[in-house]
Amino acid sequence: MVVRVSREAHKKATQQAGRESRSVSAWVSMLIMQHGASKARKKTQTVPGLKELWMEANPQYIWSAADATHLLALQKKIILLSGNDIPERIIINFQAFLNKLPQWYQDKGLSILNSKFNDIIKQASNRPHDPAAKFANDEHREHNHPQEDNAGPVH
Repeated sequence: MVVRVSREAHKKATQQAGRESRSVSAWVSMLIMQHGASKARKKTQTVPGLKELWMEANPQYIWSAADATHLLALQKKIILLSGNDIPERIIINFQAFLNKLPQWYQDKGLSILNSKFNDIIKQASNRPHDPAAKFANDEHREHNHPQEDNAGPVH
């Protein structure tokens, strides 16, 4: 298991380990146990249901270990684009992303979608009648200007 430790926690562990003649890794392990490994793991796991959505959209796809990494990266990019990290919204946004993929990307793997994410969103945004453009623009507007949708014109 890979666990990310903040600089402050690492510094504290290093100082404490030096005072008590213990290894840094022993102190990091203790910090993880004190603060719960689930918090550290939660930040590095995909939202439940994303893999299932992918497999449903691509039934012939053969899943590999590397795909989990690419799916997590796509999740993070969708969160950054939408500004919303609520699991239900992530699933909705991922489904919209998959449904609105430009033709060339529809049969590509997660590694391609991950590496070309910005290009995909840019292509979708440049096509005014494409529903994917609506997804990208709505998510941007909702994140940056949440009142615009309901406020009406300002006089």
